[in-house]
Amino acid sequence: MVKIRLFRAIANAFGKNKTGFVTLIKTCYQGNFVSFAAMQTPIVQAKGLVKRFGSLEVLKGIDFEAYPAELVAIVGPSGAGKTTLLQILGTLEQADQGSLSLMGAQLNRMSDKALSAFRNKYIGFVFQFHHLLPEFTALENMLIPAFIGGMKKKEAECRAAELLEYLGLSDRAHHKPSELSGGEQQRIAVARALMNKPSLVLADEPSGNLDSANATSLHQLFFDLRKTFGQTFIIVTHNTALAALSDRTVRLADGRVVVQ
Repeated sequence: MVKIRLFRAIANAFGKNKTGFVTLIKTCYQGNFVSFAAMQTPIVQAKGLVKRFGSLEVLKGIDFEAYPAELVAIVGPSGAGKTTLLQILGTLEQADQGSLSLMGAQLNRMSDKALSAFRNKYIGFVFQFHHLLPEFTALENMLIPAFIGGMKKKEAECRAAELLEYLGLSDRAHHKPSELSGGEQQRIAVARALMNKPSLVLADEPSGNLDSANATSLHQLFFDLRKTFGQTFIIVTHNTALAALSDRTVRLADGRVVVQ
């Protein structure tokens, strides 16, 4: 796996010779082209994040960034602040101090309404538990974020059909969650996260409830999706195999970044 950090280092070595660097990137990504300019600009950037719950300081001045089409694993012991950091990056929580930008937009300056619309359009979420609504079919669960975002019914259904076909789940579209296997449930949850074509996908222990075979399959899916759609993935995980495959691993301990 060619690392994003290595690409940036090579880019600096190429200097102004962008043509040579672009050729290298196209070769390494086998057509999944990420532009030189995009490679140099973080899609998400956090500076000095501090988060407290009462007197407990969970995050203690976190700096974090991720780049287009990068897959970053966040690891560390329980209580290190991994999930809290992910929730702040996804705008589900607000930091008490620090700044956060996504695609150049300063998120901590937005109103709650604007932030909700921004989140729905640009950020996808995958959790440890699939959180599919039991009374709805797989297809209906997938359509929910599209309808919230104002997508028309026909367009949303076409997008869902495209994702179901990509995931090999077209024949499960009209099954309810209870009729799906654990691996299928989580793949539908991933498809739901991708409905609005988000630039950033955040996953919190996405394979934590899966057996080893389904976990491995899900991990490969993230890399396949990144290659196909060029999205950035930030994944909180205890799975050492997934962390080892990632482009970059960020390790937290006691609310601080100890390795990045």
